[in-house]
Amino acid sequence: MKGKLISFKKQVYDVEVSGEKDTDYILCPICSHLRHHHPKDKCLGVTKSLRTARCNHCGQAFKFVYDYEFKSGVSTDHISSNGLTDLTGKILEYMVKERKIPEQTLTSCNVKMATRVLKDKLTDKLVSRQCIAFVYAENGNMRMIKFRDKDKNFAIEKGSRLIFYGLDWIRNEKNCIIVEGEIDRLSYHSVGLTNCVSVPNGVTLSEQERLIFELTGQMVVSSQINMKYLDDA
Repeated sequence: MKGKLISFKKQVYDVEVSGEKDTDYILCPICSHLRHHHPKDKCLGVTKSLRTARCNHCGQAFKFVYDYEFKSGVSTDHISSNGLTDLTGKILEYMVKERKIPEQTLTSCNVKMATRVLKDKLTDKLVSRQCIAFVYAENGNMRMIKFRDKDKNFAIEKGSRLIFYGLDWIRNEKNCIIVEGEIDRLSYHSVGLTNCVSVPNGVTLSEQERLIFELTGQMVVSSQINMKYLDDA
């Protein structure tokens, strides 16, 4: 498997690792070629699940660049097969008239619609619904699709990778606004604040956690929030 390592000095190196185990040892791109007595000594320990690497000889640490990660995200080739279509009918009316998002914003941010099976949070049953489809892109490549129906039930396309929604719009910005949801992000975009992203996920509070918050005003959350997308971005 091929990958790209980036050092903490922001230098990028092409490497190749085996696809059999989660951990592997390969040649270090920094020091192996300089070791005259042991040039073939595989001293760089790679942990693929963490997408990190560290050299046992020179001590250099690396992270894998996501564009070349071992499990790729959703391909743009899947758009037609996934049934994504332009917004029409009641969903378009909802976004434009109720949520006040201009059609131009919906088009420029590639908001689509599709019929998807998702779990109804009230009945805990799987239902087939027509949904808004938020396309998450990185460097122009589709990485994630998040679906939302009229009752705020959500689903994420299988194979997606969590990234910020609107990541490409802040690539050349010095500052950015981070908001909670996709429609929040579209609202900022529609008034010219395009340097805005939204988080791809949240945390579900248990009844006990919600009760503690209502009684004390303190947020005590026991579940772990996956914020690796923040580290990677």
